Amino acid sequence: MRMRDLINGELGEVRLRTGAKPVPEHVGLADLLDEITATTRHEAKKSDIQFTEEVDHQLELDTDPQLLISVVSNIIQNAIKYSRAGGRVSVHAYSQNGYVVIEVADSCGGIPEDKFNSIFQPFLRGKTQQPGISALGFPLLSVPSRH
Repeated sequence: MRMRDLINGELGEVRLRTGAKPVPEHVGLADLLDEITATTRHEAKKSDIQFTEEVDHQLELDTDPQLLISVVSNIIQNAIKYSRAGGRVSVHAYSQNGYVVIEVADSCGGIPEDKFNSIFQPFLRGKTQQPGISALGFPLLSVPSRH
């Protein structure tokens, strides 16, 4: 599963870098999040972080599953990476005003105010300025739901 996540992440990054068009499919959000959390639960446990997930299992949407998995995996992995042992990471997905909302909360202490705007630039990482994926740089996080 870890290898699959790594490959999916790299493929998603390559697609974003090359400007490839999204390939939407009709998918159940709970199924996609189950793919992601199968690996991240293990990472959280290894790091002594409590991981919870609350997803409306009726949510369906049209999205590019590979890109959505890549982005959401990256956000969850960062939440686990920057949370201290004994901390918490939670994923909450629901429908609001015709949109699917995916919230990831952690206990890392927040983002320094002077870094807040720069961290959402596509392909930048906070500490190293090396390539990475930004959640707000990816428009498919706000896809109308079919709920």
